[in-house]
Amino acid sequence: MLLKGELELAVCSRVPASAELFAESYVRLKLVAFAAKNDPVAKKKELSLSDLEKIPLFIRSNSSGHSTTHLVMNELRKQGYNLNIAMRSESPEAIMTAVRQRLGIGFLYYDAVKAEIERGSFKIIQIHGLKMENQTYIVYHNQRPLSPSAGEFLKLLRQWRDAKKTKKTVEEKKALVLASLVPLFYAAYRLSPFMSNVLRFSRRLVVRI
Repeated sequence: MLLKGELELAVCSRVPASAELFAESYVRLKLVAFAAKNDPVAKKKELSLSDLEKIPLFIRSNSSGHSTTHLVMNELRKQGYNLNIAMRSESPEAIMTAVRQRLGIGFLYYDAVKAEIERGSFKIIQIHGLKMENQTYIVYHNQRPLSPSAGEFLKLLRQWRDAKKTKKTVEEKKALVLASLVPLFYAAYRLSPFMSNVLRFSRRLVVRI
């Protein structure tokens, strides 16, 4: 569609084969398997790949065949697993509705189910030996100028990508600072008269990062 000019921009999980299309790195997206918190499967610490042949799976449909979900499922089939796919849907909400009713396990990007997971409605299911993270790319024609609206949208995508990277860097710095302060906290605990001053100093330091 990009080559034909039907689309100006696309976000894909693969670098296009055509030399006429340019791809720039966007963000890494994490696919998660999840179940209702009261589903018996949610009580298991980890599932095996063979469990996916028995438990009904609810996944996104994708006509291009290039989505992370499609790539993961296709790789499992190549390994000889006969997956029990109960439903394919373009609607994340339809998948979440099925999972809420304890009909099986859903597969969606983490950002799509983050709020429900944080509320405790869903639980992420760990699957041994399954990699479910993929790099995405912003793709556009390298010889066809973008329209003003497409150009603005590209600018927004880049801003969102850069903001996400910056946020991750800040969080990593905070984690490193806190980790480095653990021995200091322990020493302060042993020297209790100085404990309150150390805590005040650490809070100011973390806030400034």
